Amino acid sequence: MHAGLIPIVSYEASVDVHDDFGVILKESSVEEIKNSLRMIASLSPLELKIMARKAWEFVRANHTREKFTESYRNTVEKILTNQGKKDKHGRTWETDKFFVT
Repeated sequence: MHAGLIPIVSYEASVDVHDDFGVILKESSVEEIKNSLRMIASLSPLELKIMARKAWEFVRANHTREKFTESYRNTVEKILTNQGKKDKHGRTWETDKFFVT
């Protein structure tokens, strides 16, 4: 998508896609993939250009190394901050698991 590709992905791919710049497959069946490809292929060059641009703009705004670094840092800081604290169910956060206390 950083190169302006129009994504056609399954839900399980866990890729952020909006209807105006890509397709999320519901079943991932061969027939659904064919239909999605045909739909994209039937678009005008201008529509394809707009979709590609929107995909590119979305990833440039949301999926950069800087955004990944920020998200990763926030996750690690949250883990470190919550280490040893109990959640609302009385479980204690320890490294990678909740232990019932």
